[in-house]
Amino acid sequence: MNLFVQTTVIISFFSLSISAFAADSKPAKPAPEPPPIIERGPTQFQPQLLNMAELMGALAFLADICPNEDGKIQTGQIWRDKTALLIDAETSGPRLKGLMAGAYNRGYSDLEVNYKACSQPALALYERDLELVHRLSQDLARRYSGN
Repeated sequence: MNLFVQTTVIISFFSLSISAFAADSKPAKPAPEPPPIIERGPTQFQPQLLNMAELMGALAFLADICPNEDGKIQTGQIWRDKTALLIDAETSGPRLKGLMAGAYNRGYSDLEVNYKACSQPALALYERDLELVHRLSQDLARRYSGN
């Protein structure tokens, strides 16, 4: 064989060997991307949820500053916990959860400006907001629970 043919055969052999080796040692596949979070549009009950979260924020603030009938200081922690459960139960996506948290904070901070201590108007507002939350929760359960 002449030198040219030998060189061509050797180069062909090495290229086949290299390509076979490259085929055997495939690069690691990148980790699969997590599925995207699918945000649904506003639910038909979103306004009621936001209203309830805002009222619960107001109740949390008022419960922290007003004593109950027994004279013991109530705690707004109960309302914070209930709101957290409501937000966690919402499944339409992080956007609505964020809106609900913002509504709660707005309800809390709006009263913080005007009420520094418990007063008769603060107690009346607490009772009114408590009734509104109760009615809203019953209405939402009746309309959308599927029962």
